[in-house]
Amino acid sequence: MLTEVKTTLYSLDDYLRLVEIVEDKPFFEYSEGIIYWRYDQKEVPEEILDFLFSPDYDWYKFMQLALQYHLEMKSKNHSLINSNIFLEIGKQLNQEKYNLYTEDPNIKIPNKEKSRMPDLCATSAIDEKRDEKGLVENPIVNIEILLPSTQKIDKTEKLEEYRSIPSLQEYIMIEQDKIGIEQHIRKGKSKWEVNLLDEKDKSLQIKAIEVDIAIAKIYNKVALKK
Repeated sequence: MLTEVKTTLYSLDDYLRLVEIVEDKPFFEYSEGIIYWRYDQKEVPEEILDFLFSPDYDWYKFMQLALQYHLEMKSKNHSLINSNIFLEIGKQLNQEKYNLYTEDPNIKIPNKEKSRMPDLCATSAIDEKRDEKGLVENPIVNIEILLPSTQKIDKTEKLEEYRSIPSLQEYIMIEQDKIGIEQHIRKGKSKWEVNLLDEKDKSLQIKAIEVDIAIAKIYNKVALKK
């Protein structure tokens, strides 16, 4: 019988090796010795981690084992919003000035043994910095698409963590089942302005990377709750 009792603490190097094993697929996040499922923020059972690190690792067996623990995957709405934003930003982005990533790379949280992987992340193309482990140290914009299982963490822990990154200029949270965007914009070292957008005919201006996206395009083909 499977057990979810977990006693082992893992290093950041262990986590990064795990990311390589699953070929950079965005299944996990890391915080102070614990590896979490990215889409529900529950601890990954030790039995699964042992299997992933073992010579017997097999992708299909891993997925079968993960589903026994009710692994939560991102929804269709989440995927559509992610691809819509990536496409619309990409159309306007000055690629000589900015880099845009989706579900990659891992972001370094200052002064903590912790790594996060935003749904989308923008950095400077001129002076993007990574530490010796490959973690991005100076993102400009982080975007999270909210899931019911993760929105509390996105709005509390990640909000605090992302705001602690000196380079970050904007943190944006996007609802997936209704039109709703919460945009945090840095106005000083510790001062932030919050914009709430909930109208389809408005636009999301991300001045930090010089783009302006129609909210209708963000939610294109997304099945919204009535």
